[in-house]
Amino acid sequence: MSLTYSMRSAMIAIFALTLSAVQAFGQSLPGVTDTEIRIGQTNSYSGPLSLFGTTGQAMSAYFDKINAEGGINGRMIRFISLDDAFSPPKTVEQTRKLIESEEVLLVAGSLGTAGNIAVQKYLNGRNIPQLLVQSGSSAFNDPSRNKWSTPGLLGYEAEARAFARYILSTNAKAKIGVLRQNDDFGRDYMKGMKTVLGGVHESMIVAVESYEVTSPTVDSEVIRLKASGADTIVIAATGRTAAQTIRKIHELGWRPTILLTYISNSISAVMKPAGLEASTGVVTTEFLKDPGDGTWKDDPDVIAYRAWMAKYFKSGNADEKLNASAYTTAQMLVDILRRCGGDLSRENVLKQALSIQGTFPMLLPKIQVGSSDADRSLFKKLQFRRFDGERWAPIDELISAE
Repeated sequence: MSLTYSMRSAMIAIFALTLSAVQAFGQSLPGVTDTEIRIGQTNSYSGPLSLFGTTGQAMSAYFDKINAEGGINGRMIRFISLDDAFSPPKTVEQTRKLIESEEVLLVAGSLGTAGNIAVQKYLNGRNIPQLLVQSGSSAFNDPSRNKWSTPGLLGYEAEARAFARYILSTNAKAKIGVLRQNDDFGRDYMKGMKTVLGGVHESMIVAVESYEVTSPTVDSEVIRLKASGADTIVIAATGRTAAQTIRKIHELGWRPTILLTYISNSISAVMKPAGLEASTGVVTTEFLKDPGDGTWKDDPDVIAYRAWMAKYFKSGNADEKLNASAYTTAQMLVDILRRCGGDLSRENVLKQALSIQGTFPMLLPKIQVGSSDADRSLFKKLQFRRFDGERWAPIDELISAE
């Protein structure tokens, strides 16, 4: 029996659809199987900022909790976090391993400005999401140049602008000294402050001292800042260096107003090592509940956080704010992946990452996050706080971080 033209056309169409379906079924998404989602990260488990390695461990522990509860829409999270020793060349090496050997779907929560900038072009050139970067650098809120990158922290420029406004409102004749890390983190701070201080007020900055992240101490830099006559000090420095700076200022018998970046305001990791007496009076900005602050001991969300730490991260320090921050970052990533539903394409992952809205348990009351393609910064509000020797006491209501 011969086939009519219409019958032959119908059979060809059916064959084409069947072939297309078979091919589509056979095409696997990078980092995704029926049972698993592979996520990559680089972190500083060794090197000068090994203190921050706890953030990778905390994120891994949170994903253990999610997996124990059934995973993401039935898929388990396989989190691969590699040590880059806070060295950009090592970050490049380890990121290539994550993409080319481990074949992860995305990288998320990777630590540090310099390392993430070192791999940004590589990841964006391959359309690989670089999400919730643990840096406040403006480089990760630049969609026209880096479509696939999103920040996970408060912008450094935004905090520096807030500091400058605070100084102008509390001491219009202040003499400002700045200690800054010699990288994009420190440069963003200077840019933010100068944006607000402008031409007439820029002369208020009487001294700027930079340091390398590998520097063993900053004693000489602090001595020079004191000699400048500065009565207000902005510390744009990470953990150990921030603690050394506060302690040295106290040892010198110097009593300037001290403003400390939020990434180094951990009570357990910075204020206590610096000395509680030396730290009293330091001003910072905040958007997270610090579990080491007794203010939150009866807060239901902090109680839940501590229960998670006790079960899934027993070796970690529940008082360490870095762990609370990582807990929040992991929650945001889980929220993104859940909203992807069955479509775990990289395009959809990015789309969901650019529509984070609402609040998360460890954020301060009334703090909400919101991201979009045009503005990828998550945090639009912050609060000034002053250390009273035991806790960070609020100075005022929430203010704009824009």
